[in-house]
Amino acid sequence: MKWIRKYRVFESIQGTIPFLFGIILSSSEFNILTLCFVLLTFFLGQLSIYNINDHYDYKMDQKNPRKLKEYLKFFPNKVLFIIFILPMTLQLIYPLISFLIATFIYILCILYSHPLFRFKAYPLASMTCHFLFGFVSLYTGALFFTPFNKLSSSLHLLALFFGLSFLTASHFGQILDSKYDRPLSPYPVHLIGERKSLFLLFLFHFGIIIGMSFFFKIYYTGLFLMILYSLHLIYLLQSTIDQNALLNFQKTYRFVFSLLSLTLFHQILLGHQL
Repeated sequence: MKWIRKYRVFESIQGTIPFLFGIILSSSEFNILTLCFVLLTFFLGQLSIYNINDHYDYKMDQKNPRKLKEYLKFFPNKVLFIIFILPMTLQLIYPLISFLIATFIYILCILYSHPLFRFKAYPLASMTCHFLFGFVSLYTGALFFTPFNKLSSSLHLLALFFGLSFLTASHFGQILDSKYDRPLSPYPVHLIGERKSLFLLFLFHFGIIIGMSFFFKIYYTGLFLMILYSLHLIYLLQSTIDQNALLNFQKTYRFVFSLLSLTLFHQILLGHQL
């Protein structure tokens, strides 16, 4: 449905996954109703962040055919205020440490998107924001019921995994929209081109898959994902690279990382690395 894409429902669900993993893998003290409610509040927060970003990108997105078709939106100030304040109000039920981390994510959102700061226009600041979005989201959930010093090393590694996953998603987004988004400082894709940037992304993803496969002892899953990923990348690099080809490749790497994250979740849940 068009409204699911327009209002970034899919991306908001993705952004909620680290939070969900953090809660489930750190404690068994929650009940289903509590879990569903806090998931809803965090999801609404993610929805708010994506739509606020689209609001501030309105003028730039008018130049991008893909975003013009899918994401373009502009909210009146009153609606924008409600979008921002409602999830934060609901998140007041969080334990203090989780609420502070959730608030930090909102501050990052403003620094990233608002024209006054516009961190997204600077490569290092933008990539740092994306890494932190994934990294601290897991801790927002993990610290809901469990003190930091009682979290397992596996959860810390999983937080790193999500941080790196969000960072590389940002890099791919720059490749996808490099012809239309021109930041104040050049991103890697503007310096080395699409093909080399895709190969750099490939190396980074390979490093993540190999590292996680060895630490969590999921060798066969890791090998399968590397083969699948490599075959699609080879096909992409040998063909004409346009937005449709990149969007198809995006589906493959999202599948690869979804399967990898579910496998890691399963391993930690079984206690193999606790």
